[in-house]
Amino acid sequence: DPDVVELSNLPRTLAYKYEDVLRNTPKAYAVARGIKEISPFTEVDYKIDVIETDNVLDFIKDVDLVLDGLDNLRSRFILNEAAVQLRKPYIYGGVEESYGVVMPIIPGETACLRCLYSSVDIEKIDEERRVIPVSVLTPVAVAFVMTSLALKILLGRKIEKKIYYIDVSRPEIKTFDIERNPQCPVCVKGLREFIGVRSVSRIRAVSGAKDLYMIILSKKFDDKDLDKIRSLGSVEKTEFEYKIETEKVFIRLLRGSRIGFVRSRDIDTVRNIYEKITRYLEDDKDTSGGIRDQQK
Repeated sequence: DPDVVELSNLPRTLAYKYEDVLRNTPKAYAVARGIKEISPFTEVDYKIDVIETDNVLDFIKDVDLVLDGLDNLRSRFILNEAAVQLRKPYIYGGVEESYGVVMPIIPGETACLRCLYSSVDIEKIDEERRVIPVSVLTPVAVAFVMTSLALKILLGRKIEKKIYYIDVSRPEIKTFDIERNPQCPVCVKGLREFIGVRSVSRIRAVSGAKDLYMIILSKKFDDKDLDKIRSLGSVEKTEFEYKIETEKVFIRLLRGSRIGFVRSRDIDTVRNIYEKITRYLEDDKDTSGGIRDQQK
């Protein structure tokens, strides 16, 4: 996950704390910390990143099961395609308002996510970015069903070809049968619609945030790269990020990640900043001067 914890996130999980909102704690880090607090003997490998065509296969190649908690259809299609390609069991979970949908996917046996969304025009899928209101109860109910199915899969029990529909306002859980689409381009025809076909979307508007864009750099940004961006403005280093603020733009680069955020009214300015940082990262000179360290 590339995002940081916001106030509206607190009711949806026990892993986040109010302190995380104040510190701009990355969600991935906060969840990993929460798991370790419950079970200190559990190893957690967290990634402050996005699921994309250039990294998804590496992310899931060594796992036994994929659980999908993503927030957009493009990333879900990429993950579904990778799971089918690597034949990894995959559980899709989606939420909207008081409704939730869960679908277990066993490659070669059950329908895949592309079977479910067969009518989606992938040429326009990058435009599918919107803020979805969600009841605080819905993620909990969806997570419960996903966890139950995950245990069944890991224990080798039979998984039914069903979709689980959840309505926490009633409350109720219904199931519907679903079969593989004989014309599915992914799980039946074996085609690739994203991986190896579509390039990484490097600059994205952040849903629900005015004039805010996420940038995905070519490689991770860390202390050794700080001096390279001094020309952009004064750099402040905090526990989780580097901040650069000028009269016209505000930049946040997440530490040890390839993810950054730029606030500007002008998309051309955002593109220019992305291109500058990308050029700076191509210079492998190791420097770390010119910063104000605000770590506690």
